[in-house]
Amino acid sequence: MDPTLATLLTCPICYSQARSPIYQCTNGHIVCSECRSRITNCHTCREPLGHIRSLIVEQIIRTMQAPCSFLPFGCSEVLREEGRQQHEEICLFQPIPCPFHTSPCTWEGVRSHLSNHLITVHPQIPKITQNTIFFGGVDIQITDGTWAAMLECYSQIFLVKVSNITSDTPSFIIKIYLLTKPTTNTKYIYNIKFKRGDHAFRWTSLVHEIYGEITPPSPFPIPYLELPSDTIHFFGPHHNFKFILNLSPLPDGGRH
Repeated sequence: MDPTLATLLTCPICYSQARSPIYQCTNGHIVCSECRSRITNCHTCREPLGHIRSLIVEQIIRTMQAPCSFLPFGCSEVLREEGRQQHEEICLFQPIPCPFHTSPCTWEGVRSHLSNHLITVHPQIPKITQNTIFFGGVDIQITDGTWAAMLECYSQIFLVKVSNITSDTPSFIIKIYLLTKPTTNTKYIYNIKFKRGDHAFRWTSLVHEIYGEITPPSPFPIPYLELPSDTIHFFGPHHNFKFILNLSPLPDGGRH
């Protein structure tokens, strides 16, 4: 896209390419719909801003192709507006924050760089070359509310994250992420098992894609495990809970 034209089609507030619906002031200055909801005066000329649609600009954008918004991070896709949102929601070059950003860690980058970041900046995270782990943690010792490990298996790297969420109803959340770029269409599932005496609890779900919290297909409607603290402590008295986690490819290869 011509740089001058790209500037004309850019929202002057958020600096992203405007998407339908696009609004304009009486002087023709545009603003995207998300920014329009936050202002009452034109950002460019300060005139009162009504709800006038800029239909010409919307038509121009619909007929043009433009690079993915994540071009600066390495994506080379050129897209029309109608398919842009769907692509960018799952774009492998979408920048993501470090999963330990509450520590705080301010790193943000593409998924392919995340595993190296975790190894160099968070060396306390163990890296295990197998598809099964035994977690025997004490929840009050989970650093900053989070425990994690990386599993290297099936030529991929996975991140296991256990978070202690303190709220009116304290709970634990267990999520599994795929850090590396998939080389095939294979999907992966994980199985979690808690056991105490004759009592057992088992959970199976689809592994997250790290670039988005996409709801997995049936029969896995919920992509992570969240359990209240009292349930966790039932399986591990004295705040010491244990579980076994196993990773494996989806039996049908992930085709639905």
